[in-house]
Amino acid sequence: DRFVRESACIALGYLKAENAVPALLQIWRNDYISSVRDAAELALQQIGGEQVNRAMQMTKVLTAEIEDLIKVLTGKTTSPKSGGPKKWGPIQYSTLPAGVG
Repeated sequence: DRFVRESACIALGYLKAENAVPALLQIWRNDYISSVRDAAELALQQIGGEQVNRAMQMTKVLTAEIEDLIKVLTGKTTSPKSGGPKKWGPIQYSTLPAGVG
């Protein structure tokens, strides 16, 4: 039930339950209901810490890359410089958090 999952996320964030970080990351990345994902994100922000910050930053970078790739593959975007499709190359590790990549 979505309300149970939302409430659990909120409670874990309130308790700053560091041992729940892996489960909250899983929910934030994968739950099919946006309000549950939002509750997990809020809980992660309340818990904080280096592990949370790195994981959230990496997920945001990868999500943006995937969204850009989908736009290119569906023809919904072009590179502003060339007028053609965006050129894809290796991951730019400078955009990833320290210690990743």
